[in-house]
Amino acid sequence: MSEFLLLRFYNVYLLVTIYKLDDDFKKILKLLDTNNKSTMNLVDQLNHVAHKTRVKKELSYYVLHILTLKATAQYKHDTLQKAQQTYLQVSYLYERWRTNKYQEPLAQMSEVHQKNIFGTEEYIQARAMCAECLQTMGNIHDAIEHYELIKRDMETLIIFEDSVLYINVCNQLGNCYYKINDLDRALENL
Repeated sequence: MSEFLLLRFYNVYLLVTIYKLDDDFKKILKLLDTNNKSTMNLVDQLNHVAHKTRVKKELSYYVLHILTLKATAQYKHDTLQKAQQTYLQVSYLYERWRTNKYQEPLAQMSEVHQKNIFGTEEYIQARAMCAECLQTMGNIHDAIEHYELIKRDMETLIIFEDSVLYINVCNQLGNCYYKINDLDRALENL
């Protein structure tokens, strides 16, 4: 069953990636929100895997990438509440599966799927997008809390390979502080 799910999610990942490259976020939402025979009950399969505590690494990478692309599509279509919830789900799943002791790769497929690792940087990016959704919805204090945690984690984990992400988090944090008239903290982060 794991091999079938891996191939199923690999195909879905490729399809939504093509839709993303074509900026067709509506098709991503249609595919990932429709649960019927034509989509082979994809929504049920995603939910089933998302509720598992132990998942093969390759499978977890595809589920996390698919959900991240779904959240991005929701963000692009101004369904910010749904996007924020989906980004939050990605963060929770990453945290749960990161400590996963079920580490052995699936038979003979690991080389193909190694390129699609969902790592710490993707996790931080999903958390930053969750905070950005909160900020855009006007939940400034919640956004500040999220950005502060992300900034601290980035400094702790020393993730400066993607310095643009760190700069963006600091910039957004500064903008949030500016909106609540905390100018000292705004200057500190901008």
